[in-house]
Amino acid sequence: MGVGGPLEVGNAHVNQNTAANLGSSALTVKADVTNTSSSSQTGTVTATVTPPGGGLPVTVSQSVTVAANATSTVTFDPSANPSLTLSSPQIWWPWQMGAQPLYTLGVSVAQGSTTLNSTSETFGIRTIQSSLVGAGSATPSGVRQFGVNGKNIVIRGGGWSPDLFLRYSPADPAQQIGILKSMGINEVRLEGHFMPADWYQQMDAAGILVNVGYQCCDFWEATSYTAAQNTVYQ
Repeated sequence: MGVGGPLEVGNAHVNQNTAANLGSSALTVKADVTNTSSSSQTGTVTATVTPPGGGLPVTVSQSVTVAANATSTVTFDPSANPSLTLSSPQIWWPWQMGAQPLYTLGVSVAQGSTTLNSTSETFGIRTIQSSLVGAGSATPSGVRQFGVNGKNIVIRGGGWSPDLFLRYSPADPAQQIGILKSMGINEVRLEGHFMPADWYQQMDAAGILVNVGYQCCDFWEATSYTAAQNTVYQ
């Protein structure tokens, strides 16, 4: 990774649009480019998607001009970059439903022949769906059902408690993943403390879904409920 500016790339990620039959996946690559200098800067952003197992990578590039002390988002759209629509992609599944192939996304920004900054991360090609089903007296709107790649999944999960003093060692989640699988767990929920990038990488490679805990229990701190809500609360 290059350092020192004047252009820096970050927040690189992939948005996916995978066909219902899993036969293709159109990838939209996005990255933020920050200009740390006091004058406008122009550079070339290059994104490379490498399939699992080190197959033939897909590389796309475009020029970007960023105003002084500003950040611009660079988007590689599959409609303008046909190579980003993958045919017969390798699909990621929860560990009880299939394999967990991970693609690698590398993004860099350069001026001339000098690479100023680069990032690298992995991602799985998958589609998560959810809907409300089974409306009843206790759940008038229904209950939340989840699916992965068009197949329903029964979520078996629980809250993840990090080390009391927030110390982190990659060996700890590696051991605990084995325990989770022996219990049939396929999902963990964080409780207000986001984990290091390595933790998410390990969960991704293990095929364990992560609920990062955006939702909260504040609703149940109210003093009165409807009859149906009171049934749920009890």
